Amino acid sequence: MGGLSSLLVCPGCRAQLGASESSPGEPNLRCPSCAREFPRLGQIPVLAADPSSLLAKFRSRLRKLTLETDAIERHLLAELVRPGLPRATTSRLRAVSSAMPEHRKRVLELFADVGLHPAERGDADEGSLLDFVTLIHRDYAWQPEVDEVTPALTRLLSVLPADFRLGRTLVLGAGTARLAWDLALHFPQQAGPEDAEPVLALDLNPLPLLVTQRLLAGREVELYELPGHPRHPEHAAVRRTLRAPGPPPPNLKLLLADGLEPPVARGVWDTVITPWFLDQVPPDLATFLPILHELLAPGGAWLHTGPFVYEPSRTMPAHRYGVDELLELAHRAGFEVTRSKYEPADYLCSPLSTQGRREWVLNLHAVKANAPASAHEPAWLGDGAFPIPPLVLAPSTSLPLPILERVLALIDGERSAKDITARLLDEDLLADDGNAEVVVQSCLRLLWKATR
Repeated sequence: MGGLSSLLVCPGCRAQLGASESSPGEPNLRCPSCAREFPRLGQIPVLAADPSSLLAKFRSRLRKLTLETDAIERHLLAELVRPGLPRATTSRLRAVSSAMPEHRKRVLELFADVGLHPAERGDADEGSLLDFVTLIHRDYAWQPEVDEVTPALTRLLSVLPADFRLGRTLVLGAGTARLAWDLALHFPQQAGPEDAEPVLALDLNPLPLLVTQRLLAGREVELYELPGHPRHPEHAAVRRTLRAPGPPPPNLKLLLADGLEPPVARGVWDTVITPWFLDQVPPDLATFLPILHELLAPGGAWLHTGPFVYEPSRTMPAHRYGVDELLELAHRAGFEVTRSKYEPADYLCSPLSTQGRREWVLNLHAVKANAPASAHEPAWLGDGAFPIPPLVLAPSTSLPLPILERVLALIDGERSAKDITARLLDEDLLADDGNAEVVVQSCLRLLWKATR
């Protein structure tokens, strides 16, 4: 990765990485501090605290893919012998069953090219390597039939200052890195390929990155699109040719890593981008936005594009922030929002499918303006294990809710938010629904503000 390795850190101990002397060809990255070595998938470094376990998970998911596609093929072939099927139904079932072996083969080849093969035994987790395959087709195959990519880029560009420059750029949750590719072409750097500031696209899903790696190398990729609800029988299984959207930017680099804990140097990035990331990955934006702030160099820019569609099983109700709440959290984290637009956009409206949706998307440009406001807050407001010191309120203070009075009464200088939560649960003053500590933390924040 050339000079980019100086911007990467060990996901375990956060020491700056160097090149391994033991790996042939393109050297792996190695931590000189804890001696971890990080393999590559082709040219893509795998920066996980335990890369062997991560690659083993991918192998298990490849096995799961093999078993599932084989089962689908057998099931559809059995369905084909049902008597009295309409001709169009027979055509649809035959198209999908016939495509399954080739579909499986093409996905497995992408991984085999980088040395990953299905595990021989074992159970995979609930995840799937094909979770985001529709995004791959949208980014590299649907145009010109359906173009969601160009309008999305236009909406983001519309909130950028006239003199905006990318500089050293980090994209968290990059998916296929199509947005990173387009931005790198839209804002060409004056320096030569060896000196151009990197645009580093980071994601933890391997398939989109492997597709983009091939396209960056000047190769086309063929994958089947298999919409669950095709418009017509002939749309049930369509072999798509994925093509590069333009010349490969020499400074676009790919990285397989966790965007929640990005293994990169902090305080050095001119631009950090979060495309369709904030509502899908961080469990609480209030604690994640300060991390974004730390990643940026002084005066650096944060670009965001995406909706507010949360997964209820992963995000608690108090953390399902809307646009107004996000803007407040951004200010609290030390960002100055220079411009934002919140408007509806089509999302995954495949030309082959009867399904698609329209979502309200926020596009935002903000700059790192000052130290996060949370830095001036006491540690116990952010960490439920810290003891809470006695809080003294003015005699005239009126507490609007009985729960606030009880929380205040339980503060004795030794109890933490977790301790108070447990006590309130024992007293049946809070419901044991997984949100009790959030309620207590909200009460503590209100009480702390009242003391000020």
